Amino acid sequence: MKLFVSWSGEYSRKIAETLKAWIPAVLQSVDVFYSPEDIEKGDDWNNRLTKELEECKYGVVCLTPENVKAPWINFEAGALAKSMDSRVSALMLGIATSDVKGPLSRFQNTWFEKEDFKKLIRSINNSTEKPLTSDVLNYIFEKMWPHLQASLSQIESDLKEKFTDGIEKTEPERKESDAIQEILHILRKMDIQSNTPSDFFDDSPATYILTVTDFGPKHTLVIDMLNSEFHEGEEAILKEYDTYGAYTIGTTSKLRYYSIVSRLRRLGATVDTY
Repeated sequence: MKLFVSWSGEYSRKIAETLKAWIPAVLQSVDVFYSPEDIEKGDDWNNRLTKELEECKYGVVCLTPENVKAPWINFEAGALAKSMDSRVSALMLGIATSDVKGPLSRFQNTWFEKEDFKKLIRSINNSTEKPLTSDVLNYIFEKMWPHLQASLSQIESDLKEKFTDGIEKTEPERKESDAIQEILHILRKMDIQSNTPSDFFDDSPATYILTVTDFGPKHTLVIDMLNSEFHEGEEAILKEYDTYGAYTIGTTSKLRYYSIVSRLRRLGATVDTY
């Protein structure tokens, strides 16, 4: 028997990949169709989808917060619902039943929980031409469940880190006090450097700031050069870079400024100038 696994998005794809490997290990008579792995380059997707749906007798839709509203998953879900009617189940990770709308709401909901998932496997088994007996199925399921649980638990954990109540988390906004502290830090460094000998060659009273956003392939040489110029120490330079994703320094000498920028870029570093 052929089983169609539908997915959309990174996490849903990982679930589909796991099911493709795990289900045939429990139900050896089941051949899992999982796209795009089973669709060769150049294939006409619409024709291939129609053909596969004609041959498949059961469908599983992998739903996550990432794809529950995605057009593609709903398109495939509509095709599955039309082709297989009640022989379709939605496997849900990280979402609630109330999140499922449209064609997806027609399906039997399956939670990533042992007894509920066993019901899904039992339903798939009953759809095969020669289903396993209840005792045999239970024995194999118990043996194989820990492997599936380990894989899907990791995916579920990743989903919890990225989504809250079905909404993708974003990087927290920086506090105003953090921004002020960063500015003060830069100004202090500028003040320390303002009395270096090179400042006597300055032909402009302006302040010049440079930010190294990438140390580049020769990062050790770049750090040594920055330490030599600004005497902050390798540890302090790396700490600022790790904290802010960049290293920022300033000088009141135009000649010194352009010399440093030029040398940093020759070493392969990415430098923003202000």
